[in-house]
Amino acid sequence: MYRIRVILDTEEDVIRDIDISEKVNFIELHHQIIKAFDFDEGELAAFYVSNEDWEQGEEISLLDFGGMPGMEAKVMSEVPLTEFLTEEGSKMIYVYDLLNLWTFYVDLLQTDLPELEEVRITKIVGDRPKEAPSKSMEATNLEEEFEDENFSGDENPDEDPYDLF
Repeated sequence: MYRIRVILDTEEDVIRDIDISEKVNFIELHHQIIKAFDFDEGELAAFYVSNEDWEQGEEISLLDFGGMPGMEAKVMSEVPLTEFLTEEGSKMIYVYDLLNLWTFYVDLLQTDLPELEEVRITKIVGDRPKEAPSKSMEATNLEEEFEDENFSGDENPDEDPYDLF
């Protein structure tokens, strides 16, 4: 059994620890996250392999988009947890409802739990907000981020940047 911590990306602490068999596929973890956070079935979702810095990597999709160029992600129902959650500290990002982008951090806490017959939620912290937390750029001194010695942004102030013809 695995103990997996799922944390909603929001300012308030909203956490669920889920004990689940390592023998199941990602589709079962997806269903348990939906249940633990009281979501409805029917929304698209995806897991993304991550690293210590929570950078988004390879996708594990809810649906098979086979045959569509550029949509060759692995499918939750075909990928066992053990393929990517290999050791304690393994991390993933889970996104539920691809229009509202409920984003969660998934962290494998423990791998040596005794086997149970059913999944269980072992920790509940905080309540899920009614709406997905908004993702907005911080209004902190953006000029510094785009500073470049070779470009001031006003080389041709009379030229319309949208005038292509």
